[in-house]
Amino acid sequence: AREALVKKAQDAAEKVRRWGDAVELEPLNAFDRRVVHQTLKDDPDVETSSVEVDGTDKKVIILRSRH
Repeated sequence: AREALVKKAQDAAEKVRRWGDAVELEPLNAFDRRVVHQTLKDDPDVETSSVEVDGTDKKVIILRSRH
């Protein structure tokens, strides 16, 4: 569900903030990735990028610290 995805994105962003390490979410379809990007687009501390998973049509989102 969308709420669970939003929560997961926020939890991952929190980890990035706390530890400074990049966090990789599981492979997501385009709609779910959009939800994650939208959730975090205004976050001053965390940036999101989609990376293709070899051999699939899915991508993972990697969250990184902006600092």
